[in-house]
Amino acid sequence: MRERPMKTAQSPAPLPISVKQGNSHGFAVAPGAMLVCTTGTLRLSKPPAVVYENMQWVHITLHAGQAHLVEQAGWLHGAAVSDAKVLYVPPPPSFLARLLASGASALGKAWAIPAATTSTQPPTAPSSSPRPPRNAWPGFH
Repeated sequence: MRERPMKTAQSPAPLPISVKQGNSHGFAVAPGAMLVCTTGTLRLSKPPAVVYENMQWVHITLHAGQAHLVEQAGWLHGAAVSDAKVLYVPPPPSFLARLLASGASALGKAWAIPAATTSTQPPTAPSSSPRPPRNAWPGFH
């Protein structure tokens, strides 16, 4: 049995974000994304959740070395308790995104345009390939 090389998903690189002490930053996040605090302390505020007509505010404090996995899309608000550096790691691509990327690369290989060759003829010169007579195809007059 012949082994196939493993295909890895093309995921975007982590986005580094620096927040100075006392400043805040808004994060537009997607489900499955991860925030990793590399240095400092960051206080995250999630969007409020409504439970039985009461708004519940969720706050999470990330210290250096801690991570937070995003469960639902939305905005997070991060306030730096001390100078913080955070990595926003986007979620891995979905099955459909991987399938579309694979199909696009396969089509790109199948429909590859050959490299242009340099020609000594000016662009206005007639081509040297023979043309069929005008009424060579039956039914076209």
